[in-house]
Amino acid sequence: MHNVDLIVEKMIRAFNTMYENAKQPHDYGTGQLLYQSELHTLSAICNHELVNASELAQIMGITKGAITQVVNKLIQKGLIEKFNMPGNKKEVYFHVTESGIRVNEAHCQYHKMMHEPVNKYLCELDKEKLEAIGQYFDILVASMKR
Repeated sequence: MHNVDLIVEKMIRAFNTMYENAKQPHDYGTGQLLYQSELHTLSAICNHELVNASELAQIMGITKGAITQVVNKLIQKGLIEKFNMPGNKKEVYFHVTESGIRVNEAHCQYHKMMHEPVNKYLCELDKEKLEAIGQYFDILVASMKR
């Protein structure tokens, strides 16, 4: 088998593994099972002050309807709350609860642990190899948007 074919097989295996992991909920210290979409929405709310559903949809690259569904689940789980600015009852914003902050911190630690071997490997590569990997992913993303 050609080296290029081997790399494509490994990429497909990696994507399939990520997809399978994304379908499985995890507990990040609250006793509640959370899906990847919920965790990444929670993280986006943590990282953006005064964010509303339209802005979250743009940040996450998904529809406003999908954001509404995920946000409602996070509210039910007590991880975020919605609020209005004084004098503006129309616009609804979100902020993270203390429980949500704990979940987000645990999720960040999980990512740090999971990415540590990859980061260690990448830090050992020279500039040209890093640029080649970056270009590979740029081409991959561009080809997926067709």
